[in-house]
Amino acid sequence: MDDIQGRYAQELIDAVNAALAGDSRVQACVDRARADGLDLRIVIDAQVESAGGAGHGFVITAADRRFLRALRIAADS
Repeated sequence: MDDIQGRYAQELIDAVNAALAGDSRVQACVDRARADGLDLRIVIDAQVESAGGAGHGFVITAADRRFLRALRIAADS
C-alpha cells in the first residue's frame, strides 16, 4: 500500500473508531462483555484502490476472508 492509500486507510480507521467510541450502545456492549471476562474486537476490512480500479484482477471479500480464517489460512493484501 503506498503512502496515499495508507493515509486514507488510517483516516477511515480513525473515523470509525471515533464513531464507535461516541455510540453509547457500543460502549455499553463492550462494558458488559468486559464484566463477563471477554475482550471484544471489531475487525473491518477496507480496500483502498485507485479510482480506475487497477489491481490484481480479483477481490477477496469479507466472506472470503472469514472462510480462509476458518481454514487457518492468512489472506495477504
